[in-house]
Amino acid sequence: MAAFVAQPDWLENVQYDGHGVSGRYPDDLVASPNIVFAIKCQCGSSAHRIIAISEHEEIWRHKNLVIAEKYFLECNSCQSQHLLFDPALHGYNPETFLMEGLSLNDIRESNQPSGKREEITCECSTCQNTTFEVFARFEYSADLFDEPEFAGKEQELFSWFTGSGRCHTCSTVNVFMDFECA
Repeated sequence: MAAFVAQPDWLENVQYDGHGVSGRYPDDLVASPNIVFAIKCQCGSSAHRIIAISEHEEIWRHKNLVIAEKYFLECNSCQSQHLLFDPALHGYNPETFLMEGLSLNDIRESNQPSGKREEITCECSTCQNTTFEVFARFEYSADLFDEPEFAGKEQELFSWFTGSGRCHTCSTVNVFMDFECA
């Protein structure tokens, strides 16, 4: 997320999957395990194309979800492209692997590129537009903050990630990424 400007936000009427019940106060343990950010480019633009890329396995679609290995945002204004989310590198499981002494190369070594690269640009389910205002949702477990070895790393230890886009043409909110990370 360091390549972007992230501002706290909330999307109404979006049902999130995860370990808790959807909503702002799902289990009364934390005010909101669902932390949502509006994502902007460093140039200030909030319009992005969402690009899903896979090098090892086929990209798979289920309804509006796009299941891929990595997700990039391409700014509609300055055309810069940056990694938004990679389930092999981001979230609770990869972070705990690093804490156990595995390097990112060790984690990635088991997934050598197959030579077949597949790329899909996400489209609005209503109008097929490809430009979105992008939102990233992170879910955190309430017990995360009870573990002393996690102190200072809480931000990276999210248990669920959801990536959504509000269509710039018709304002439909599409959920494209939904990953359990723990």
